Amino acid sequence: MIRSSRRLPLALATIALLVAACTGEPQVLATIHIDPTPTPTARPPTQGEKAAEAFFKRVQSGKLTYHAAFRGEIAGAISGLVVVGTIDVAGDDYSEALTFTFLRPPTVPVAVRSVGDRRWVQVDRGGWQKVNAAVASNNPFADVSAVTGTQLVRTEHVGAKDLHHIILTGGLIIAPDLIPAGNLTNEKINSTNLEVVIDDAGTPLTATWQLDGEARVSGQLQGLRVDIDMTFTNVDSKMTIKAP
Repeated sequence: MIRSSRRLPLALATIALLVAACTGEPQVLATIHIDPTPTPTARPPTQGEKAAEAFFKRVQSGKLTYHAAFRGEIAGAISGLVVVGTIDVAGDDYSEALTFTFLRPPTVPVAVRSVGDRRWVQVDRGGWQKVNAAVASNNPFADVSAVTGTQLVRTEHVGAKDLHHIILTGGLIIAPDLIPAGNLTNEKINSTNLEVVIDDAGTPLTATWQLDGEARVSGQLQGLRVDIDMTFTNVDSKMTIKAP
């Protein structure tokens, strides 16, 4: 009997597979092509980030000079206490003049001068007293460093300008131990926060500063909060701070 020749290719293919299995010859498998993952393109910095970097560099140069006027309130431990003042800053040196107005008179002026590693305080127009210069600086930008840096919060468009809000720890603009109240003791600082508004060039324009802490008033533990609004002028002007 003659078998159909159409079955011959199938038989030959089966034999080839059996031979391959017996001889251990490798079979060729299909491969899948995977395109390489593209390298992400770095996002260019925003104008606000550029402004924050410019501000950081100005402060870190040690040559930034400015005048700032401020006004604020001290609440909690001492109610109804208002403080107004000014500060002139040239690098790390500064001259600060404060006036504390209590709910009831008197009004007490306090001045601070810091030049190099020396620091002086004057209370109620008395004599200048040399104090420990190792305490925290009253310079608003004293704590801006490569570690803490600055953080951009937001950018707002005002008129024809973009204004950028940055936050930083900030110095002790109003140190609790400068408050001229004889019954205020054991001052403790829990946190400070400084929000500065700058322009595209990193020039400081205005700022708000808050301090949260606690102190004892006539022996009783009380909360302490300081809120200050600041305005900067004469930025990068020629300025020298001299010892009293």
